[in-house]
Amino acid sequence: MKCQGQTIVAANSGFIFSMVSLFSSMIIILLITGAVNTVTKTAVDSEKYISDIQSGLNAKSGICFSKQWLKANSLPSLIGSWQFFKGDISIKSSTTDRFGIALPSDHIRLESTSLVGKSSRRMQAQFTMVSSPDWPAISIISDGQLANISFRNHFRFDGDIFFEDNLSIDCDGCVGNIESADFYHLSSSSIADNGQGNHLNTTLVDLAPTTNFDFSQEDSLIDIAETITSTKDNKILGNYELENDNLDLSTFPDKTLFIKGEAEFEGVSVYGGSTADPAFLVTTGSLTLKGEHDRPTIFGDNIILISKKIIRIKKNTQFGIDRQTTRPLERPVLRNEIFSHASINIDRNYKTIWGQLISPNKKIVLSGKVFGGIYAPAEGLELLGDQAHFEGSLVASKIGRQPELTEGSMVLFENNFSRFTSDIRYQLMPESIIEY
Repeated sequence: MKCQGQTIVAANSGFIFSMVSLFSSMIIILLITGAVNTVTKTAVDSEKYISDIQSGLNAKSGICFSKQWLKANSLPSLIGSWQFFKGDISIKSSTTDRFGIALPSDHIRLESTSLVGKSSRRMQAQFTMVSSPDWPAISIISDGQLANISFRNHFRFDGDIFFEDNLSIDCDGCVGNIESADFYHLSSSSIADNGQGNHLNTTLVDLAPTTNFDFSQEDSLIDIAETITSTKDNKILGNYELENDNLDLSTFPDKTLFIKGEAEFEGVSVYGGSTADPAFLVTTGSLTLKGEHDRPTIFGDNIILISKKIIRIKKNTQFGIDRQTTRPLERPVLRNEIFSHASINIDRNYKTIWGQLISPNKKIVLSGKVFGGIYAPAEGLELLGDQAHFEGSLVASKIGRQPELTEGSMVLFENNFSRFTSDIRYQLMPESIIEY
């Protein structure tokens, strides 16, 4: 069943009978009585039939209207009831299917119920969330002081990357590694290969890719935490430690926990966010996440960590659901984010980090595995150790302590993570409209 142009019609049926002959007054009365009863019953049946058809058309119209409305408007503004063509339509949303089973985090189910007269019809459809890309399609190295870069010890590199200034590549052992990568640079600059021959894929561009990240909302949440004068509701005054416990952020007002002080989590499960409505943990002091072999710390999807100070993620800590077995283009829209005005340190880990790491003022140090986005325009990204691995979108002033990459790996492509400040839209899933 598809949303196509619908002409909603209502029919009026009339019934005509003629008396051919009049035999007697008794026969006439019997004929009239029988005919009236037949006409009345037929009219009632016809009205019910028409109402049933109209109700079905209205229910489908509710789904089709939702499809168009959600292209440019929010979900809450759609939910409700209204009068429509001799009846009423109500639209409801759910994060489960009609049997109560949870849908993927970036899916919703809409239910359209129509009532025309005494006839009620109900249809449903599933929608998937989409967002405009927040991250550039091409990763960016923006430091004009970076004049050359060296790949050593079979450092693995693949993907699309833009260098703002002239670039000289020195490659030792990179044949078969970076030969499929695409290097972009301005037509006014140059790129040279000083290594294994002219195997690099280079492209000239007239304009540099840009990012327009705005951190005013992160700053406003930090400001709220700074004003805390006592512990109450979702606000904690002083350092906070949680060990071997669960933390459901959805139980707090606005799904947000504010801490004026340092925070440390060990062996903790943190959850409560959704793609449409993420949850927040905000600290003014440092934030440390760590786990032990038998007691990992696990953060679910759609959690936003915001700190004014350094964020440290240590061993056996999982942030976001691991989706390495899912192809990048098939991964759902997520709003996982780790934001700090200081450094972000990801230690060598038995787990993975899925999300957007953002440090607008300091550096990001990576010894573990990160999938998503890295934004470090001030002091750049450091990869330490052979287990350091990054996949996704990169915006940084530089890579490495020196312009030399010796350990770890990077695979760069446009990620499908969405910042919590971005609008979410919904797209109708094909062949998902059904009546039940």
